[in-house]
Amino acid sequence: MERLTSRIGFWSAVFSFVFAMGYIVFQAVQWAGLTPPPWHLITLTFPSFWLALSFVILMISVYHYASDERKIWGHIAVAFAIMYATLNTAVYFLQMTVVVPFMLNGQAEEVAFITLSTGTFVYGLDVLGYSLMSLATLFAAPVFVGGRLERSIRWSLVANGLLTPALLLQQNFPTFAIAALWAITFPVATALLAVLFKRKMK
Repeated sequence: MERLTSRIGFWSAVFSFVFAMGYIVFQAVQWAGLTPPPWHLITLTFPSFWLALSFVILMISVYHYASDERKIWGHIAVAFAIMYATLNTAVYFLQMTVVVPFMLNGQAEEVAFITLSTGTFVYGLDVLGYSLMSLATLFAAPVFVGGRLERSIRWSLVANGLLTPALLLQQNFPTFAIAALWAITFPVATALLAVLFKRKMK
């Protein structure tokens, strides 16, 4: 694998891990009731916006890492990653540039219909986006074969991908357990990918 591909893969995996952890930490803080509106939207959407962008680059790196006979899986993963990023960056940009300013001006009721909260239209788009992200990891999994690290990456990606059906139902049947599982599978997968690409840089 080219050194440049390895470097981009490493840093995109690192940033995906960091932004995912940022979201996880701030989500826990919100559940604890420590972030009042609109700061809860700012702290959740800012890392999530950058996560979507870094994840697309990570999946492109996975595609270039794949052997020729397994590139089809990487290509499908890239397609789902782009769909996820398109939906979710739009949702988060809308929150940061429209919803938050209205809230700060005391006009929260005027943007209630586009505010990211359970049961709303944009929440549905957000849930759909994360379902597509999980599908991306599921299809990326077959790319990785070989040693212990590759097998660990494959199964962590599969574990994250298996959350797809539950995520699709999150709008109607919200549960803490789904988010808690994602908070384990996704960081583990991206951390392992960072290790893999780091080794390929040598």
